[in-house]
Amino acid sequence: QEKKIFTVQGTYPVIRSLLRARGWVEKKLLSTAKVGSRPEQHHLLHSLWPPDEEEEEERLDEDPDGIHNLMSRLVWDQVPYFIWTNRCSAVNCRLLRQDQVVNHYARVGAFTTKEGLCLNLRSLPWFDQADPDTFFPRCYRLGAADERQAFIEDFRLTAARSLLKVALDRAGDNLVGTDQHPKSGEGQGESPVPHPMPSTVGPGPPVPPHLVEEALQVCRQHLSSLGHQDIDGDPLSPHMMGTDWDRFLQEYYRVVHEGARLALSGGQWEQCRALLQRLTMQLPQLGMEGDHNIWILKPGAKSRGRGIVCAARLEKVLQLVGGCVTPSARVGEWVVQKYVERPLLIFGTKFDIRQWFLVTDWNPLTIWFYRESYLRFCSLPFSLRHLD
Repeated sequence: QEKKIFTVQGTYPVIRSLLRARGWVEKKLLSTAKVGSRPEQHHLLHSLWPPDEEEEEERLDEDPDGIHNLMSRLVWDQVPYFIWTNRCSAVNCRLLRQDQVVNHYARVGAFTTKEGLCLNLRSLPWFDQADPDTFFPRCYRLGAADERQAFIEDFRLTAARSLLKVALDRAGDNLVGTDQHPKSGEGQGESPVPHPMPSTVGPGPPVPPHLVEEALQVCRQHLSSLGHQDIDGDPLSPHMMGTDWDRFLQEYYRVVHEGARLALSGGQWEQCRALLQRLTMQLPQLGMEGDHNIWILKPGAKSRGRGIVCAARLEKVLQLVGGCVTPSARVGEWVVQKYVERPLLIFGTKFDIRQWFLVTDWNPLTIWFYRESYLRFCSLPFSLRHLD
């Protein structure tokens, strides 16, 4: 009469004990009833327990007097009003009554999987005047051909920007000479901008001198497309055309990851500085993306960090996803996301915040959350030298 009958699928002794302590009675899913001998009782459940899970459940479920088994038999013909399952697909939600509650919402993959989050963030501008690039590192589903190509283009553009950043940083540490001429518009007390004389920066063997010029040209074309100045031009990624990207990336890797020397003239130094300033106004993530071009690759629907890998080379990412580069790949199997190379650190270590919440209704949207949360700290200091 109080509708306090529940069913649990799987090994959840804590759930059972807490519900029983609140006066609930369990309607057990007996092995003889699982096959649907009584459809009116078991038509909601699609799947069966594995034998090993059932045996463990019986072992953990303390019922020395058999009272819970007896009570379960007394409600064998009653409908369970609370159903706890280990996965949503175990219940046919279309057959649920209005007064039945299940511990899963149907079709929640839209926000409980990385694939769903990636797709939803991409659709956000259609529903709200918000730019996901301002609060969420850009990401792509590598199983979708168009998004995979967009990632490859993003990786190349990020490499070009990163090369300009490295050129500025290294030139700042290896100034051969400067001209102390203030910029137009600089007032009293403002520091003049140094203009380095032509120099070669970096400890390793030099790379071709035209590499910086190529990066400058790519970034100029990208900036033009961001400002829609290329609207009458070729629609096929104009900032991608005319560049031998395989060669460019290999030379970029030599500079960033192997310390190769980089030839930089004074004019190029000023162009790098001015171009990066203009790109900063167009790209909200320019500051956090760093200069190593590191990306984090995640399985689209796994949890607890399983299968996550970081990579700083395009060929490595495509090699890791394997089947995603073939037409038969399942859409959304892998998600690749720009790694935050400049994270907030506490005592030199990364951390994340775990905040538990509960959604009890969609309409109106009702969310309950704990006022207390907890932080997880890494066990090693943060370093871009180790992508483990």
